[in-house]
Amino acid sequence: MSKDTAVLIFRILSGIATTCMVSSPSLLMYKIHKQKHVGVASVFPLAALLANSHVWMMYGYLEDMWFPVFSCFLYGEFCAVIFLTVYTYYCADKCYVIRTLSVFLTVLGLITIYAVVGGLGYTGQSTKSVSTVLGIFADCAGISLYGAPMEKLFQVLKHKTAAFINVHMVYAGIANNIVWLTYGILITNWFIMFINILFITVNTFTMCLYVKYDPKTHPLQDGWDAENDEDEQQLSVTIEMAPHLEAKKSLTNMPSPEYSCLSSPLEDMSHAAAVLVFRILAGCSYLVMLTSPSLNIYRVYKAKSVGVQSIFPLVSLLANSHIWMMYGYLAKIYFPVFSCFLVGDFAAIIYLSIYYRYSDNRGYVVRSIATTVVIIAILSAYAIVGGLGYTNQSRHGVSTVLGFFADVASLCLYCAPMEKLFQVLKHKSAAFINLPMVLAGYANNMIWLTYGSLIQNWFMISINIFFFSMSTFTLVLYHIYDPKTHPLKDGWDTNTNDNSEDDDVQIQISVDASDKSNKNFNLPSPQYEAMRSPVRTD
Repeated sequence: MSKDTAVLIFRILSGIATTCMVSSPSLLMYKIHKQKHVGVASVFPLAALLANSHVWMMYGYLEDMWFPVFSCFLYGEFCAVIFLTVYTYYCADKCYVIRTLSVFLTVLGLITIYAVVGGLGYTGQSTKSVSTVLGIFADCAGISLYGAPMEKLFQVLKHKTAAFINVHMVYAGIANNIVWLTYGILITNWFIMFINILFITVNTFTMCLYVKYDPKTHPLQDGWDAENDEDEQQLSVTIEMAPHLEAKKSLTNMPSPEYSCLSSPLEDMSHAAAVLVFRILAGCSYLVMLTSPSLNIYRVYKAKSVGVQSIFPLVSLLANSHIWMMYGYLAKIYFPVFSCFLVGDFAAIIYLSIYYRYSDNRGYVVRSIATTVVIIAILSAYAIVGGLGYTNQSRHGVSTVLGFFADVASLCLYCAPMEKLFQVLKHKSAAFINLPMVLAGYANNMIWLTYGSLIQNWFMISINIFFFSMSTFTLVLYHIYDPKTHPLKDGWDTNTNDNSEDDDVQIQISVDASDKSNKNFNLPSPQYEAMRSPVRTD
């Protein structure tokens, strides 16, 4: 499939995805119409949808991107007007709705005037320059749209229910973001790529909260909004002031260097130079990621104990490094893939050696390492046999298969913290999270995603998008349950292993010492019945 065909396909998919996204609030609007009340629905996402659609529509017009950008967001603008009309009609606090819409419409009016005046040439700018400025505003509008659920996420965490989340809009947003990110990569549009990476991260976190606090299992309790009058007045003043401050800030901080630097890869560097720069950055970032476990390993060495550290991230690091090293060799990506992941192989072996030395449960460590080594050995044998041509595959065919296994190994590595995230939620402390590894992975993912986009390697692109989302969710949990403010309580691991030998001995002694006459009594639990057999004297 040629690149032009791929662009055409994803242009159509992007249009369909956007149509679905802007139509997703229709289910909520229908419920409001039936109930004659807005309930817990917020006006901010709808106003943000209007702003996002209008600014992107103007950007598409100036960039001559008639489909899907101009046409689909023009449709989104009409949908937003209809949704806001229904919301305003059934809203009890119409004054707040009018104030919110006034702020959004004022900002949109100013941006529209700039687009018209600049497009006619009265600002001394070319059409390309005006569209670049509008692209920045479009990203800001997109952030306001996908940051809109954050207005209610605090309520979700406070009341322990996801009734505040418009799940239909979130579902449509996830599908929309993935398609638009792919389309942005194909046409090399940095505005589309940047904002959709951010969107995927926000939507992933929102869906995690929705799954945890599902309204079906965590319904909204009666009297949740029973607050005293002073608090309600304080809250309304805060909400009223926030949009004005944001609008003022966005208008006064126009020449932001953060956005200015986005155009540099396209204007000041050739494609080959950009690939070289990000190849070096990718190699350096991965080496930094390799050093992140060293802080925890040093603590293990000083404490002479592994503590709450898990072995799973370390064996996953070994598997991930080895498989990507083989993939880099077969795909002829000697730097940074082959060389850097070869270093990762050796680093993982050193970390595992220290972990094994100070582990109290060496049997479990040996079993974990043995399982990983067996899997690596099988894949290594396949890589050697296939690379020599004995499987009737080309070198590219073998590297493609290894690419899939490399992505799976990476999933294991970056999902390794999930082994402890359940403990974080259970004990309300982030002491289980290996923060240095998460931070190193965050920076590493962004650089590798850019490098993968430049060389059009879909194994790198797909897996690093997922990594970015996972790291974001982990950091949010760490912030909520910071070990400094939520330390691990004493006795957190009491009775976590009911089948340990120490517990069994205590149970045996207590039963034997309580009353020897109960020796032949049939206990209802087969576990205790089996424990008595070694002390029988018959």
